[in-house]
Amino acid sequence: MDAFGAAHRLESSTYGIIKFAPQSCIGILFKKEIQYLKGVLSNAKRPIVTIIGGAKISTKFHVIKKLSNISDKIIIGGGIANTFLASQGHNIGKSLNELNYIDKAKVLLETRNNLILPKDSQIFMPNILKLIGSGVIFGDKIKQLFTIAKKQGFAIPAINCIGTDSINASLEVASKLRSPVIIQFSYSGASFIAGKKINATKGSILGAISGALHVHNVAKDYNVPVILHTDHCSKKMLPW
Repeated sequence: MDAFGAAHRLESSTYGIIKFAPQSCIGILFKKEIQYLKGVLSNAKRPIVTIIGGAKISTKFHVIKKLSNISDKIIIGGGIANTFLASQGHNIGKSLNELNYIDKAKVLLETRNNLILPKDSQIFMPNILKLIGSGVIFGDKIKQLFTIAKKQGFAIPAINCIGTDSINASLEVASKLRSPVIIQFSYSGASFIAGKKINATKGSILGAISGALHVHNVAKDYNVPVILHTDHCSKKMLPW
């Protein structure tokens, strides 16, 4: 087991298979993560500032509680912050949150003075679909989307994808949140789509093209605007 970031999940590859193994152990990377954390928790130089983000407060609540006794300040962001903001009575609209943790979040805020929450958030979601349309967008529509984002003060997430699974997952989340999204292909990431057996540069080009075609074929049915972008793609690598 070497996936520290997923070790808490009850999945077949992180939990189920171990029940059938006569012996199991953690890997080198997992061991290093534990060593680094022990160093921070037991012998860190102050001040200690902890930054915690992510989607679910339920998987990090006890971690936040524990670290609040150790850290001088804890900066909370992501979907986790929404539950804390809701516990203070803020209207978070349809933003991601866990209602069953609002009371716990409220108690934690009342008993800790070192938790820092976002202060400049706003509720906004224009009817982008009517203005921009769904599927892969180009040219003037991209300019229009960026103008709306700049005017209203919201960011458009950009996600590096390495296969149809990560593409589909990104589009699914964007669809659930009714958010435009940027799908990116990097030089190395795109090569995974084509397969490592193909020459590096050629594989990256073919992989990016293949990934882009997949996005074109399915994006419209996810009902959100999608921008395609090549991340760190140097012109000198292209054969034309």
